[in-house]
Amino acid sequence: MSVLSDELALPAYSGTTAEEAANLLNAKTIATLQSITTHDIEAYLVVIGKYLAIIDSTDVAARRAVLALSKFDSFDVANPAYLSALTIILDGLVTAALISTDDKTAILALGDTMTSRVQELKLGYVRIGHVIQARANS
Repeated sequence: MSVLSDELALPAYSGTTAEEAANLLNAKTIATLQSITTHDIEAYLVVIGKYLAIIDSTDVAARRAVLALSKFDSFDVANPAYLSALTIILDGLVTAALISTDDKTAILALGDTMTSRVQELKLGYVRIGHVIQARANS
């Protein structure tokens, strides 16, 4: 059996047509996390008018944030350690009144993305013919 055959044997695909199964597999309905680039964080802070206040601040939280933004290209928020570190940095900026809690939420949301089951399984785009063939071979 193949990865696709194994997947199609799951109850979620029971009673579906080949077209319905392909659509379910290809639909980007699974919430996941992606890395947040420091460029995107800086761009957000510039757009909301808070970047200069952070880089000009002598507050320890601001200095920590500036250091992190200069030393990392991105924060892999799918990794709990990096998510925690970024959250601590942002909490410090909130406590120092350099950003709001809404800003913190918006920055963390930069890592939110949607994926499909085929992307999780690393199958590529699944067509109706793939489903028909996988079901025939199982």
